[in-house]
Amino acid sequence: VWDACLGGRDFDYLLFEHFAAEIQRKYSYNVRDDPRSTLKLLQSCERLKKVFSANPVTSLECELAELDVKFSDLQRDWFEQLVAPLLQRLSLLINQAQMIPLPPGTVVHSVEILGGASRIQSV
Repeated sequence: VWDACLGGRDFDYLLFEHFAAEIQRKYSYNVRDDPRSTLKLLQSCERLKKVFSANPVTSLECELAELDVKFSDLQRDWFEQLVAPLLQRLSLLINQAQMIPLPPGTVVHSVEILGGASRIQSV
């Protein structure tokens, strides 16, 4: 069972959309207008996702054009709430996998999750 449209990048894009809106609101700067700023923010979001795998609290820092953007005291719980729709999709996949009929006497010992999202604590 798989979802070809669900992966680690989806988590990055959710973070990106959130922070792009925050930057627009706080600094009146549209990140999407500058490809270099978009890439830098996406890279910072990917790094943030990875840091959350080990630390419950972190910050996001990014240099965009002439702006020095910093969001402090970001909580893993906040991140998990933000990505809850993606986690629900993953949960549905696991439920689908459990429904697959197996030959008699066969036992599933583990489920393997591949890719960048496998580092996320709630996964």
